[in-house]
Order: sequence, then C-alpha cells, then structure tokens
Amino acid sequence: MYFKKIIFSCILLLCLSAFAVVIIKPMQFTSNAKPLVLTAENPEITITLPSNPTTGFTWSIQKYDTNLLKLVLQRYTPPNSRLMGAPGIQQYTFQAIQTGYSVTQVGHVVLQYARQWTTVGATQKVFIIHVK
Repeated sequence: MYFKKIIFSCILLLCLSAFAVVIIKPMQFTSNAKPLVLTAENPEITITLPSNPTTGFTWSIQKYDTNLLKLVLQRYTPPNSRLMGAPGIQQYTFQAIQTGYSVTQVGHVVLQYARQWTTVGATQKVFIIHVK
C-alpha cells in the first residue's frame, strides 16, 4: 500500500510539472557595446541605465524602430540610499513585434541623457537591435 502511494505521488507530481508556467524575464542590458538580439525564445529586452533626476538630467527616448519594437515598460527606480542626490536607475523594456524572420532585421534605440530644457551637456546612447 505504501509503495502504491509513492508511485501515485510521483505520477501526480510529474503530471503537474508538465503544466507548470514558464515565466521569461527580459534580458537586461546596460551597455551598447554589442548588438542586442531578440528571438522567439527571448522576445523582450530591458535597457537599464543609471539616472539622477535630482540634477535635472534624465534619460528620454529620442527614437526607436516602431516597425520592429514596442515599448512595454518605462520606469525610474529611486536609489535604496538615503543620500541626497544619489542616482537611481531608469529602465526601458522593449518587445519584438514579430520574430521568426528568415533574414535578421536590424533596428536602433536612441536614448538621450539631458536636461529637458537644454541640450547642453547631453549624452546619447545608440543601441543596435537584431530581431531574428
């Protein structure tokens, strides 16, 4: 009887694990040194950059290829520190509108770190995106 309970429990666990939901987290990127690749397995990316709005500087999207990408999340997370003027992080999550291309599609995301009232001291980062 004990052996049957163990076998039944194992079969039940096996069946339940077959229906487990897999949660895919977007890949995180902080550097634009290499192209960011989106595939059917990884259809989302998150660009994470340090930001300090207390200085007046903030990241903003200048442009991105809307025929390849959809912006799904844009947020600023303040620092855990209580220090005044400590930087937080700004995140942009993009999702591929379509994947499964026979030829890799190339797009760009252009972000600018500047004060909204002037372009003096502005910095741009260009991220190259490959959608497969």
